Amino acid sequence: MWRGCVLSIVLLACAPEEESPVVSAGMEPLTNVIDIHGHHGTLRTDYGQYDITTESFLSVLSASQVKWVVVSNLDGASVEGGADVQQSAANAATSKLVREHPSRVRGLLWAKPNEGTPSELIPFTSERLPDGSRVFVGVKLHPDWQSVSAADTSIDGYMAVCRAAGLTMMIHTDVSSPLSHPEKVFDLGKRFPDVPIVLYHMGFFGEHEVAMEVVRRATAEGSANLYLETSSASAEDILAAIRQVGAERVLFGSDVPYFGALHYAIYGSILETLRSALPPAEYALVTHGNAQRLLGLE
Repeated sequence: MWRGCVLSIVLLACAPEEESPVVSAGMEPLTNVIDIHGHHGTLRTDYGQYDITTESFLSVLSASQVKWVVVSNLDGASVEGGADVQQSAANAATSKLVREHPSRVRGLLWAKPNEGTPSELIPFTSERLPDGSRVFVGVKLHPDWQSVSAADTSIDGYMAVCRAAGLTMMIHTDVSSPLSHPEKVFDLGKRFPDVPIVLYHMGFFGEHEVAMEVVRRATAEGSANLYLETSSASAEDILAAIRQVGAERVLFGSDVPYFGALHYAIYGSILETLRSALPPAEYALVTHGNAQRLLGLE
């Protein structure tokens, strides 16, 4: 089952009435924003209001002004209602999508440590577009959907692939899960302090402070290279995270196309709050600067 139904209802209730995901009047365009958390594939959830498919993603993308979106293929997920395809098939589909939309989309390699092997990802890490830029800029791990702890040694091979290829590891986190708890990610990060790890959802709903504290400790100790990502968090949560760990440790991501046509209208409102509250240099780091540095996106 998907979590997040309650938050989505709240956000949708607060969303603009018009169904355009383009930002509202007076709001700064999103043309410099890099969204590091997107999906494509065939998954439709049993709530009936989420359509996490390639068609939905492309529809939202075409109507938005976001500069870049980084996507993984949910067809690789071992989840009820999902396609549960092998690693190589899931990542080949992402490669195809990036090549069809090279000016706005980059890929994450889906990791299936419960079924696949790290070596299956290696050929994809060297894929390049005609301009020489990478097709894939990171690896995506969803511990809950792959039934493996983020701290398990079976992840080490995937971290080694990231290290060798200069890629960032993106990990779904959930404070209510023994598999994807932020402390588990911290344990992994301490084994690979030279590999950047982004905590997607910064602990998921309701208890973002746990993930904030993990990243704060890792940074203070220099024991792991951890970052927070903003999907499922309110503007107030994101501002708290920036105060706690610094703007250089927070990256914008939205889980697109989770909210369908309204997706970037909802997150556009959040970004406008951040823009108003933050110094320009910090806003730039969160919305694109950190992603440019970690993922090589210009």
